[in-house]
Amino acid sequence: MRVLFVAYCFGGDRGQTLIGVYKRGLRVAMELCDRGHEVLFYCTGRDGYEDDLTRAAASRLRFVDIPYSEEGSEAAAEVRRRFRDEMARLEPDVVVIGEAPLAGALLEGTLCAVELGVPVVLLDNAYDRMGVYRFCMRHGAMFDGMVLTGTTCQHVRLPRPPDWLCQVAPYIESSTDGARRLIAGAGLTGERLVTILAYDHKVQEVGQALLRGLDAACEGAGEYLFLARQPEAGPELLAALPEPVRSRAAVVAIPADPVLFGVVQLSRLAIAKYGYMQVTECLALRTPVVAVFHEGNTWVDGLPMQCQRYVCVTSAADDRTVAEAARLLAVEPDDMAEIHDGRLGAAAATARFLEQLPRTPRSSTRDDTVQLGFREARLRGALTRELGTDDFRLRDLRAMFLRDVPDGALYSLACACEVGEEERLVRLWARQLATADAVERDAAGAAGSERRILSVSPADRLLIEADLGQQLLPVL
Repeated sequence: MRVLFVAYCFGGDRGQTLIGVYKRGLRVAMELCDRGHEVLFYCTGRDGYEDDLTRAAASRLRFVDIPYSEEGSEAAAEVRRRFRDEMARLEPDVVVIGEAPLAGALLEGTLCAVELGVPVVLLDNAYDRMGVYRFCMRHGAMFDGMVLTGTTCQHVRLPRPPDWLCQVAPYIESSTDGARRLIAGAGLTGERLVTILAYDHKVQEVGQALLRGLDAACEGAGEYLFLARQPEAGPELLAALPEPVRSRAAVVAIPADPVLFGVVQLSRLAIAKYGYMQVTECLALRTPVVAVFHEGNTWVDGLPMQCQRYVCVTSAADDRTVAEAARLLAVEPDDMAEIHDGRLGAAAATARFLEQLPRTPRSSTRDDTVQLGFREARLRGALTRELGTDDFRLRDLRAMFLRDVPDGALYSLACACEVGEEERLVRLWARQLATADAVERDAAGAAGSERRILSVSPADRLLIEADLGQQLLPVL
């Protein structure tokens, strides 16, 4: 089996680091390599981040570059053609999309896979049990398979789960033996260990400041380990700490994933980036988290309450954060047993799911799209205008949520139409709006713009337009 992954990475030294989608994809990709499959990996921004996993991946799988840029409507067709032609040349059996494709290469890769008739699978996170339902409802009609990650308290127990849904634990493989050797080699005992996951510069800065107050609050009872992207800066980092803290602190390079997760598992507190994957990985290992916030969605409120109790979100080492960190440091691992049942092996479970996936696209996506409100009768007028004829057969239809818009939601539609003996692939955007007035307002607002409106139905509270390229999408 040949599998193509589409992911992204932002790994800047000073700015926010976003590596979770990349590393999750690599963990599954390496498992597939171990099982004898051929893996192609496309990841925008991957040159900005490197660790043991990425170096190992470079020797095991094939990284590819697919030309993509977000051009205006005049160039969008050419961008799509190049992207689709390159994907076709790679001849994947399955395409795996690393996160919900709301924009960028993830969205282009999804739609091109559908147009090429290649089964496409989504990897993402379900923040709570309702999140599983939301993902299936909003995105399931576009995908042939979906793998959702979360601790077991976040999994849905369905009497008849769809065969295209797979729920897995966080992507963790832990080596506590390797972690103990690393901790000892750093000159620490591991007693009441606080680990700072300093992939991200802000995490390092907040962690450094937090240790001063935390050590005083806990009367100097802990040890502190920085897992740093730039361990050569360790002496300077430690020199900025007060002497009582410095004597019980160490800086080491970020180790291989199993050892890293082993260190987290042995720690009594982790200071990490406010990212879903890092936070849930810690929680699954029964380690409380101080999560350092940059900007974006404050998603932690969506976690189950048993998870929220063990996460402190902060952007600074203020008095509240010090008090919360001290509280979390006193938590016993068994107190967190209800969060996760201890099962791991998510990469293997995902690889098995991909191996068992049918090699042909799922036929029920059309029914799923109709359930979203996109019946053929509602679309036929728009497709007639786009195709230039009403003599066609709608052979296949898929839909997925793209984003909220004023008074409603915007969906992407992929329509496979037969016009005579020719197959035409049509991309549409459809706005489901709350009221008839909202439809009329939106249609009036589109007048004179680049948007090409194909169908306006106030009675159905539906407005359909041509997909003219991502530059015309509303901002997320």
